[in-house]
Amino acid sequence: FILFPATVASVLGAVCFVSGALLNLWTLSSLGIKGMYNGDSFGFLFDAPVEDGPYRYMGDPQYVGTTLSLVGTAVYYQSIIGYVLAVDMYIIFWVSVMFLEGPHMRRIYSQKKKAE
Repeated sequence: FILFPATVASVLGAVCFVSGALLNLWTLSSLGIKGMYNGDSFGFLFDAPVEDGPYRYMGDPQYVGTTLSLVGTAVYYQSIIGYVLAVDMYIIFWVSVMFLEGPHMRRIYSQKKKAE
């Protein structure tokens, strides 16, 4: 499934992949390991939700970075399956943020604020 000439696909795919990976590293540096990997579900809470680093520009940069890397891989290999899987992951991330993770974060931080 050829969308781009080979050279364009290689460069664009690599740029997307690396950009996504760097965004994830930036997110990790802002959250730390406990914040990145569901620390809030295991009793580790920040004083407030993180609003610095990539969170100044977007709500869920780890999902944006992962999706960007997946799209980059699909473009690099010009893989229809890769495009489909990248879209599938984006949908899964969106559903998670809208219906699971987002409400969970609002609930735990509102409870923490009430307790203070």
